[in-house]
Amino acid sequence: MTIDPFTIVGLQHSAEAGGGTILDVETLQSLVELGGEDDPDLLAELLGLFLEDSTRRVQSLVQALEQGDIRAAGRAAHALKSASASLGALRFSDACREIECVARLGDDITPISRRVLLMFPEVQAAMTSLDAA
Repeated sequence: MTIDPFTIVGLQHSAEAGGGTILDVETLQSLVELGGEDDPDLLAELLGLFLEDSTRRVQSLVQALEQGDIRAAGRAAHALKSASASLGALRFSDACREIECVARLGDDITPISRRVLLMFPEVQAAMTSLDAA
């Protein structure tokens, strides 16, 4: 799989989600290189796993928010943070990290959670478009 940096660079978060590039080209390219000739489908496999798992994690985050369970929301955000960073969704990962940190303090996570929930469909769409390439 070859990553077209021009395609990725064009994928930007909406203004409502805070703007910025959705996926980091260098992170994605390093995963392609890691797979190399031995595992050329590594990135596609990782994207598929992320898309499957992250949907459940976001549902857990939403459920925790609806129930007012800040600790559970922090745990869901922690899992999303790590997985998304490893696949180049760095702004999304940073927003999840912020939820995690604010949740630890017991403060209101509603504003940052809204941003994460706006960003997630954009991350999904960007990763799905790469996975289909």
